[in-house]
Amino acid sequence: MFLVNEAKKLHGLGLFWGYNIFLNQRIQVQLDLSFESKLSLTQTKNIVLKALKNNQGWDSLEGVEDITKTVEEAQSISKIINFIYEVYENRSA
Repeated sequence: MFLVNEAKKLHGLGLFWGYNIFLNQRIQVQLDLSFESKLSLTQTKNIVLKALKNNQGWDSLEGVEDITKTVEEAQSISKIINFIYEVYENRSA
């Protein structure tokens, strides 16, 4: 687990500097992180699954049930991170 010391806005992502018609902006940030503690695989799964179940930005995503199943069956933290990254990248493309 990491502690975010600082988050710096780099730039908007997409057309019109990342703004949409509702004036919401997607941005890229640079994080200054410090190592806080190690999480177990189970703890990592619980954090990700809680975020999925609480609809923290994932509620409009199709196939959230499949994402949940993949996270539950993952055998390593790196597989969870890589999978969520791929899902997010495909969603924003």
